[in-house]
Amino acid sequence: MIAVIAALTIPSGAPLRNPVTGSVFDDSPFMAALIVIIMLIFLVAGLCYASGARTLKGSAAVMDAITKTFAGLAGLIFLLLIIAQFIAYFNYSNIAKIAAVKLADQLETANVGPLWLLLGLILVVLLLEIIIPGVIPKWAILAPIFIPLFLRLNVAPQTVLAAYRVGDSPVNVITP
Repeated sequence: MIAVIAALTIPSGAPLRNPVTGSVFDDSPFMAALIVIIMLIFLVAGLCYASGARTLKGSAAVMDAITKTFAGLAGLIFLLLIIAQFIAYFNYSNIAKIAAVKLADQLETANVGPLWLLLGLILVVLLLEIIIPGVIPKWAILAPIFIPLFLRLNVAPQTVLAAYRVGDSPVNVITP
């Protein structure tokens, strides 16, 4: 698989290069199809292993294994659909931006330091862990508000994410 991908990418004029610039990385079909390429690599490796180990016999067994895998991901896919809709409504209504700006205005006038704000975020995440035990839904709700809020208060997004993970981690032992 890697040899096939290399043959479709490395030579000049290859189909996975940008047809105008010839670049492999800047706006190329290779970069657009990277997820599919990675999926194909794992699919071919899995099929070769299953063929060698003789655990899958025939195309029906392969399709059953793929169906079983995607059935296990159904809950996550549904959750990501709901989160995507939530974020789309957040963006459409601009409520996250308005909340972030109003909160930032109030916190700037309160003259609270970044350390205390991050500790407050950790406390909020700890309390929300009881209501929303999932990491992904909680971050989907908090990130559109807290990232712009802390950015306006000169706190880097990676610091906010680290504080979120610190607040989320201790309760993971208690909640599934």
